[in-house]
Amino acid sequence: MAKNNTALVIRTSDKNRVSRNGFQWPESGPVKCPDWNPKPVCGQGLHGLLDGIGHYGLLSSAHDAVWQLVEVDRTKVIDLDGEKVKFEEGNVVFTGGMAGALTRISKEWLRIAFEASKEAATSGNDAHAATSGD
Repeated sequence: MAKNNTALVIRTSDKNRVSRNGFQWPESGPVKCPDWNPKPVCGQGLHGLLDGIGHYGLLSSAHDAVWQLVEVDRTKVIDLDGEKVKFEEGNVVFTGGMAGALTRISKEWLRIAFEASKEAATSGNDAHAATSGD
């Protein structure tokens, strides 16, 4: 599960883990883009949906598609119009089917929501008011 400045990116490829332009994804472990360019345009990077949020129509709907979760440094991710992101390198932490990938990333959604709720439930003069009871 992602911590600190790390995040999970969800992505898909064909049954042999080959994505667009013939890039071969590892089943697990480190992955790096061979032609990285940090410009905020599609191409020259590894692509996916940061925190599992974005345009799911960009992911494969093929019955034999491989779904992966890649742990990345959140501070180095380049947003591409809110639909997807690109990044230079990461660590593949899950490879399998859609159900497994969505189950794993949903745990990350819960962690993010919990962290956000902790920030909202602070105390002190600048805190939000909280009440309980009838």
